[in-house]
Parts: sequence; C-alpha cells; structure tokens
Amino acid sequence: MTHEEAKIILQAYRPNGQDADLPEFAHALELLKQDKELREWFEAEQAIDRAIAEKINAQQAPKELLASILVANKITRPRQSSWSGGVVKWAAAVVVIGAILWSAFLTSQSDSLSEYRSEVLAHLRMPGQDFNYQSRDFGQLKSWLDDHGVASINVESIEPLTSLPTHGCKVMQWGEQKVTLICFDLANHGSVHLFVFHEMNMTDPEGLQEPRWQEAEGWTTVGWTQDSDLFMLAAHIPMKELRQYL
Repeated sequence: MTHEEAKIILQAYRPNGQDADLPEFAHALELLKQDKELREWFEAEQAIDRAIAEKINAQQAPKELLASILVANKITRPRQSSWSGGVVKWAAAVVVIGAILWSAFLTSQSDSLSEYRSEVLAHLRMPGQDFNYQSRDFGQLKSWLDDHGVASINVESIEPLTSLPTHGCKVMQWGEQKVTLICFDLANHGSVHLFVFHEMNMTDPEGLQEPRWQEAEGWTTVGWTQDSDLFMLAAHIPMKELRQYL
C-alpha cells in the first residue's frame, strides 16, 4: 500500500476510534506507525473531522424539518409499493434530510462559542504551525502587532499572562474574520494560546462577558468578549491551573 492509497482509505476513518478493529483499515493504520508524515496528516485530518462533527452535533434539527421532507418528496400513501421503489424513496429522503441539516449548519449563528472553540482546537492540532514574529517578550510582540496594523488588543483581562515569556505571534484571516494568536510559554507545563477574534459582530456580546470554561480531550478552553473582540485561551492543562492566569 502506498502513502496516497493509505490517505484515501483513512479519510473514511471516523474520529471516535470505533473503526479501529475493522479489517478494511488495518493495513493503513499499520502504515501510520512507519510513516511520520502520514501520521501527522492523519492527526490533522482527525482533528478537522472532530471539529466538524462537534459543530453538526451542536445544531438542533429545524422544527419544520419533517414538513420540508414531506413536501420535497411529495409523499403519498400508494396502495402498492415495490421494494425497489421504497429504496429509491428512502434514498431521496436521506438526501433531502442531509441537505436541510447541512443548510441549517451553514446558517447557524456566527456567535456560537462552541463553533470558535472547535476552530481553535482544530488549528492547534494542525502540524507545521509557525509564527509571523518571534520574541520572548510580550511587549515586543504587541509592538510588532501595532506596527503591522493589527487592531490594538485590550490586555486588561489577561495581565497575569503578559508577565510570562512568549514564543511568538501570528495574524490570520479565517474567512472574513481577522484573528491574532499569541503563544505564552509555561515552561514544563507547555503553552497557553491566546486567540483574539477582532471586531466581532456578536448578536449578544453581553452574554459572553463572563468567561465560559470547558474541558475536553485534555484541553481547557475559556472564552469571553471584551469591547468588540472575542478572546479565547486554550491550553493542554487542567482548568484549575489555567484559572490562575485570568
């Protein structure tokens, strides 16, 4: 099996590990142990799959879903129905359900904190990340950001973090959203990653002024709004340890 053949097979591997014992994946999974590049690609692919699954699972089916399916398929009660006809109708219903749910997912509220949390964690799991500017001093990072036209960051709520050494910073464009990432060094405890989503158009910014915490898969995240910005910290440490930096 080649590197590319393994990729094609592993793209169908579900992110919760329930396919681990299926023989269809055995050879490709074995190849992961020998191929570092393939392993890094697979970890990134699984992170993206988890983020997408979390977003979709967070969506509620529209109340009008059943009515939409019935109308779209013009369901009637025929006196007789062949097996093949039933299969075709079921397939059509599945397509319609998928289209409606996917549409609901795409039009979900843009201020969902869980959505941003998923994007942050998916980004952090991606291999090969680098910085636009590197320095061990937060003040130098902030000066660099100011000099490069990045919206000024109100650091009032993260003052305990600003005394820590830093790794670097980067500015990203996620769709139409400008995002700043600053990485702080916790020495033997890893890093704290600060994401700032600038000039957010939040429908209810008041509802996110108090920090909202979550622990999942070894990661602790906390998000809150300040002025027109959304702040999110992410670290691979317990919540009780991350709390001391806020």
